[in-house]
Amino acid sequence: MSKILVNELAHTNDTTALTVDSTGRILQPAKPSFHAILQATQSISADTQTTLQVKAQTFVTAYNKTWNTGSNVGGGFDDTTHKYTVPVTGRYLIYGQFGFYNSNNPSRFAEMQFFVDNTAGDDLQFIGSHSDGTSYADYDGIAGSRLLYLTAGQTVHLVGRTVLASTAMTGPTHLGGYLVG
Repeated sequence: MSKILVNELAHTNDTTALTVDSTGRILQPAKPSFHAILQATQSISADTQTTLQVKAQTFVTAYNKTWNTGSNVGGGFDDTTHKYTVPVTGRYLIYGQFGFYNSNNPSRFAEMQFFVDNTAGDDLQFIGSHSDGTSYADYDGIAGSRLLYLTAGQTVHLVGRTVLASTAMTGPTHLGGYLVG
């Protein structure tokens, strides 16, 4: 049995591609990934598919400290279009959540979809409904993930729709993903 002993593999331009740490964990610092969250509440018109305006460069301030809670390894996420452009063909795990509230209505239906190149299929749709039987503001959400084969140049964005006018919430509403292989 033979071994190859290395702690780092790099491209010829000296960009680190892979590191093996002392415990055997494999790290890939340049592997494409992103995580974008909603920075401010967003109004959702009744029964209208709405692109959720998530951003990868999202700063949260609390207790006199500021954190960047988003990420954009590989630069594929565009904060102005709210879309991720796939940099490398492969399988990606895409995940998202649409958190929303609706004032003074006991019943509502909602859906969240991942749109790939402005097209959504049934396999990219997540549906939820809620009826609490009373008339006061309630909070709800839909979450889901899919393993998708995406080609370089395709775009992915998050869309929400509710039957009644509602508000997308900053905390839980997010879109993210990473190259699996």
